[in-house]
Amino acid sequence: MIVPYPFSLSILDQSPRHQKETDAQAIQHTIRLATLADQWGYHRFWVAEHHGDKTLVSATPEILLTHLCQLTKRIRIGTGGILLPHYSPLKVAEVVNTIRILFPQRTDIGIGRSLGCDPAFARFLGTSDAMNQQVFEQKLETLIALLNGTGEFTPRTHSEDSLWLLSSSGASAILAAKYGLALSFAHFINPSEGPSIVEAYRTEIQKQYTNQSIALSIAVLAVCAETVEKSIELATIMAFLLMQNEYGQPNGVPDYASIMEMEMEDHLRRRIAFHLKRIVHGTPTDVMNQLQTIANNYQSNEIMIITITDDAQSRERSYELLSQFL
Repeated sequence: MIVPYPFSLSILDQSPRHQKETDAQAIQHTIRLATLADQWGYHRFWVAEHHGDKTLVSATPEILLTHLCQLTKRIRIGTGGILLPHYSPLKVAEVVNTIRILFPQRTDIGIGRSLGCDPAFARFLGTSDAMNQQVFEQKLETLIALLNGTGEFTPRTHSEDSLWLLSSSGASAILAAKYGLALSFAHFINPSEGPSIVEAYRTEIQKQYTNQSIALSIAVLAVCAETVEKSIELATIMAFLLMQNEYGQPNGVPDYASIMEMEMEDHLRRRIAFHLKRIVHGTPTDVMNQLQTIANNYQSNEIMIITITDDAQSRERSYELLSQFL
């Protein structure tokens, strides 16, 4: 008999912009969702960083975080994450230290290796279009040293206020283990290799840091509704966005009816069907059962949910329905 692995629920919000909305409205929906998540009992609420994106408009998570902290009381607020390739470690360290002074013991700093944009747009940020592993590791080590306040790297036993490293690959996960960092793994990007990558992280961090506790969250695309049929419609919207990301950047989140009316080649419809299988969807009980399986597979005590729908109300409702299990 498999013993269910206990897990908490958190939210990773990317500030999706619906096709008939402005960027400002999308950010306001994120702000409202954070206050609701605080009331509903979610463990964390993280905001993402993307650049030049017409659909996911959260570009400065460190700024948005400070506003959300002022509007919430209990929930942990974090960056998911600050994309270190674009910035100097000193500047990021100064931002992090200021956040920790303003909001001690309630913020998480997630660091990412991704560019969060296409290479052409990265050049507007002054970033090369290929951040190699060695350069990123040097930046990460410098950042940790600066946050230690010593100017030199020394491993830190992780706490709730420690750094998190975002990962969708084995390379980033091993870096997290090497430096004793908490790990947030993107199951929604790399579900097939995810459990083995996380197991390698767990093995390596326990080898290097004998007394190190494991801080791990698994990010999952998920949506629920009162009926299975409605959940399929909402999940299809996310599957469509994933397909569009493969073949060209989407321009806002469309509604389900618009997707069904679009003229598409068969191979694009097949890609939508493929991505639909990667998205956890169903009634609240269905979704929780699927999340339990994921938590068991990763032996993780935290699942971080990403939900994108065609309107703010259905997105809020999905999270509200899941909050009954908190």
